Amino acid sequence: MENCLIIVNSNLSKKTSKYWVKNSENIVKQFSAADIFILDAFEPQQKINLKSYRIIIIVGDDLFFNHVINFFFPNITNQCIAFLPDSNDSSICCGLNYPLRLSKKIELIKSCNYIPLDIIKSHFINKNGLPDNCIILNDILIGIPPLKIPLFFRTIMQWLRSSSIIPFTRSPNHITLVQDENIIYNGRYLLGLILLGNKITDGPRIRNKNRINMSKFDYFQLNTQIASNMKISLANLFSGEENPIQQNIFHKKINDLEIKAIGNENNIIADGIHIGRLPASFTILPKALNVISPLNVLKLSKPWKNPLGASADIPTPVGNRDFFFNKYVN
Repeated sequence: MENCLIIVNSNLSKKTSKYWVKNSENIVKQFSAADIFILDAFEPQQKINLKSYRIIIIVGDDLFFNHVINFFFPNITNQCIAFLPDSNDSSICCGLNYPLRLSKKIELIKSCNYIPLDIIKSHFINKNGLPDNCIILNDILIGIPPLKIPLFFRTIMQWLRSSSIIPFTRSPNHITLVQDENIIYNGRYLLGLILLGNKITDGPRIRNKNRINMSKFDYFQLNTQIASNMKISLANLFSGEENPIQQNIFHKKINDLEIKAIGNENNIIADGIHIGRLPASFTILPKALNVISPLNVLKLSKPWKNPLGASADIPTPVGNRDFFFNKYVN
């Protein structure tokens, strides 16, 4: 395939290095005319003229995908971006419905089937206490300690199995949510989640549907601190279930959000990277990137109606809430 650039993270990640050693011969064979750029730093140390490339293939993990997009954006809006993850645990590829086998991923990239992708532009306070900004591809966790995310979720699940009445040890912090200069929430919270895809980076998959560009992102906020309520609240949170009666969860679909809070404990983890803390703003950039994906964007001119005029009985699928309870709580 001509006009193709492959950016590899093999010098910076042992996992990607093993993946590249194992699969590089096959990848290079399939994209024999491609230029290969192996980084020795998260940010390229030399200029790359992207105008001559039609497809950019990024090989690495979700953290590396984030770094590359942030470095080149907005100079990659005319190219198609493809992701080759070094494992099948990539949250970005999960949301884009990438196949698991490498041969199928290569077929998908060579098919050049792409969709426009929504991303988020965030302004926040970085770890040095200075204003900063970045592009976010999949998810943002707010108010969670900057530990390894899998360790955090395993700790939460183990605690839930062994406790039902002990109050959560962490006291909620105060937070204010502002949309279009109007306050939509003002009170205490335990953690917040902004989600574009269907899986938290290095964490659980929380809903079954694939990523769909809606020009909005989901904001979930867990407010409870009682263990007996937290089991249900976490299950609802991780299933994306919206229940207006459930007071422990705040959920809103939104395209622009400002979050005000004071304190170093209000950490922001974006695509698995600890980038800083609140206060921060998050704005959707609709259809900002073109990414390779087997998904198709369909637009219906008229809503579908049953020609017989009768409503069909559709069975209710088993949701992730049941999966969450069976796997983590029971």
